[in-house]
Amino acid sequence: LEQWSEGEFHPVMYISRALTETEKKYAMIEKEALGICWACDRFSMFITGKHISVLTDHKPLVSLLGVKPIHELSPRLQRFRLKLLRFDFTITHVPGKTFHVPDALSRIAHPPTNEDANDDVDLHVNMLCQSIPVADTLHKPIREKTRTDEVLQDVIKCIDAGWEGTESGPLAGFYKHRGTLSHYDGLVLMGTRIVVPRVLQKMILDKIHSGHLGIVKCKGIARDTVWWPEISRDIERKVSDCYVCIQNRKNRKEPLLPTEFPSLPWSFLGMDMMELKGKHFLVVQDYFSRWLEVLPTTSTTSNAVVNQLK
Repeated sequence: LEQWSEGEFHPVMYISRALTETEKKYAMIEKEALGICWACDRFSMFITGKHISVLTDHKPLVSLLGVKPIHELSPRLQRFRLKLLRFDFTITHVPGKTFHVPDALSRIAHPPTNEDANDDVDLHVNMLCQSIPVADTLHKPIREKTRTDEVLQDVIKCIDAGWEGTESGPLAGFYKHRGTLSHYDGLVLMGTRIVVPRVLQKMILDKIHSGHLGIVKCKGIARDTVWWPEISRDIERKVSDCYVCIQNRKNRKEPLLPTEFPSLPWSFLGMDMMELKGKHFLVVQDYFSRWLEVLPTTSTTSNAVVNQLK
């Protein structure tokens, strides 16, 4: 904890602790968020009721703990964000190469921390995972297939160790959502949605579309329950190719309304502006004779159109 005074920061207090065995299994981004949450809680007697600046060298946390909707976060990040709501803070990214003091102090060895340090976080995560609206009978096959899915196993390794070098390749679709990915009890989660292994995606699509709902409603169901890269595209293809939906689909096309045939030439006209090779033209057609006039004009203003018609 530092305070700005006389043109520079002055230390107020230093605190630190070791991770518990449970916390060591957190994703890297969750460990970074845990550090901020724990520090704010310990410094609460100094910072409650005041606006503070939180500095972090982990850039994704700027949006995740700042402006991102809470319901889109992973269960643990949700809990950390909720615990931080009582503080008035602005979070800012600082390059790691300029973050000397926290980096140096974080490497000091500490005795093990009591396992009960974050029981409330684990209870919150367990509650959210149990409340995901996916049938319990599906949890077991998803866990089993996740265990044998090479891509999801690589995702779990990246969640624990970092995403460096995965911007392209088979993990590119996951890299874009790395800030909200986590794993718990054998399941990979994107926010509070279960990530489905590839071999089960077709079966899950069939269940989502079992009531032959439209694209929007099927996406709504998926938005609350399951996820994988390109799931929106797969839902659109599933609904569009469904034979039952095609048979019962109503094509509501607005009919073309014919105009009444005029009684005299040049009594009813149709007009529009046209541009060709940088030049503007006024196109006029007589609805009686179908005669077409193309008139060059210097501009598209109403005065120019009126002058041409005269």
